[in-house]
Amino acid sequence: MRHMTAFVAAVALASGAAPALAQTSYVSPSLSVGVAYDDNTTATSGTTEADFLLRVTPSLEGGWRGPRGTFTALHTFDMERYKDNSAFDDVQVRRRTSLDGDYRLSERLDFAGSLSSAASDVAGEIVPEVGLELGRREARRHAADAELGYRVTERMTATVGAGWSRDDVEAGTDATAVMGGVGAAYAANERHTWTGDYVYRRYEFNGGNPIEAHIGLIGWETAMSPRSTLLVQAGPRYTDGETTPEVLVATTYDMLTSSLSFNFARSQSTVLGQAGLADSHSAWATYIQQLGTKTVLQLSPSYSRLERGGDSVEVARALVEAGYLVNRNLSARASYQWSRQDGSLETPGPIELTRNVLFVGLTWDFNPQPTTQNTLTRRRR
Repeated sequence: MRHMTAFVAAVALASGAAPALAQTSYVSPSLSVGVAYDDNTTATSGTTEADFLLRVTPSLEGGWRGPRGTFTALHTFDMERYKDNSAFDDVQVRRRTSLDGDYRLSERLDFAGSLSSAASDVAGEIVPEVGLELGRREARRHAADAELGYRVTERMTATVGAGWSRDDVEAGTDATAVMGGVGAAYAANERHTWTGDYVYRRYEFNGGNPIEAHIGLIGWETAMSPRSTLLVQAGPRYTDGETTPEVLVATTYDMLTSSLSFNFARSQSTVLGQAGLADSHSAWATYIQQLGTKTVLQLSPSYSRLERGGDSVEVARALVEAGYLVNRNLSARASYQWSRQDGSLETPGPIELTRNVLFVGLTWDFNPQPTTQNTLTRRRR
């Protein structure tokens, strides 16, 4: 749902129909109604069940903007009714609540933090960045994080951060993660910034023996041109007596009416409903094209590979979206999502799973808002 909300906001911004940023507080309710076709409603391999469904999504967003910071709150949920599979009908198929804020405590000290709670009857949707289909079972994720940034000098900034998350999965293993880190960034000049970070992570699965990870990262961020940036972070990751590399590469390029971003990450991650960590290799890109003042197109392909022991799973996905602003309050959206999953980290033997989802809908936003950007740049840890 967050992805859809951001896409609708991009459509609204394309028209320039937004209130002045001088507004200090707002409340923005919205309602989306659409029809979808899903050729694998059970999100499983083998025999699949295709169906049409009606989706209604109420949302309520509120926020505050001031000279020292911003604060936003969002609550949204999906109601779905299926044509044939009435067992999947639910007034809260997926639901999400989030609080995000940043605040400048002083001329040198910034704070940023967030709280979120998400749940879905389709477990794999809780961690969309991994892309694994995990069938029709309920999953919940609660998370919190905070970061302080202190400007030591005009060129150097020090940061300290902490985070917590918990995953609860029906008929699966629950996981709790605690994270903490310290870092520093040094702006060598207007184009180049060097970073250094230490990150600690601790994972627990159903109260079993914890797994600890220590990560050291050296990074370089550069403005390759006035419209493009490149970030590279890499370093050793020490987990349970084994040292492996941690890598992140991110690049963006903004044009007059379009933007392109590409990311690659090599890391470790939990797998929803399973005990233990998996080594992950992921690549994803996003291309956004504005057509005129009212139409936006977006293409988002991704690929990920997870490995644990002798087992592996590969996931390829592609999302195509089109949005059209009918007027200041009403927008139309159509999307097509394709995914293919090969392998499993639980079941031996070859497993193949494909899924195609088509969606067409309308969104009525009673008080559309421009997007905001945190004053403190927060790096993923």
